[in-house]
Amino acid sequence: GKLRELFLGMVADDTGTITLRSFRSFIGGDLSEHEIEQIFGALDIDRSGNIHYVQFLAANLESEGLLTPPRLAETFERLDTDGSGAITKQNLSTLLGLDDDEALVDRMMAEVDAKGDGVIGYDEFLAFVLGISVEEIAAAHCTTNGHYREGP
Repeated sequence: GKLRELFLGMVADDTGTITLRSFRSFIGGDLSEHEIEQIFGALDIDRSGNIHYVQFLAANLESEGLLTPPRLAETFERLDTDGSGAITKQNLSTLLGLDDDEALVDRMMAEVDAKGDGVIGYDEFLAFVLGISVEEIAAAHCTTNGHYREGP
């Protein structure tokens, strides 16, 4: 969709993320350097110096007043294109049109796959989007069966 195209238009060459430099080039206009850095900082949830696709989506949802638990669950389900209950490398490759760039997809997965099990579970997705740890997500939302009250 349009958000994907917008994101990919701002992505730095081989990082799969938006850097401050690429963001600055894309935004340009009448904004001061300080204003650009403030906007970038607000989007860079994990303070990595890069804006990741999930953060970009979350910021757009939040700006529309749509960053709610049901919307987060819906976003996760859209990223989980095969309905497996987790976001896989193949899901990201297909969704972002990066089938020919395995190294880039690997880096993107590594950023979010906090458990290191090769997939992104809903807890890891929430932790990444919200900029908190998987443990904090588990403490706040986990039920006895391991599913999340407001997620898939």
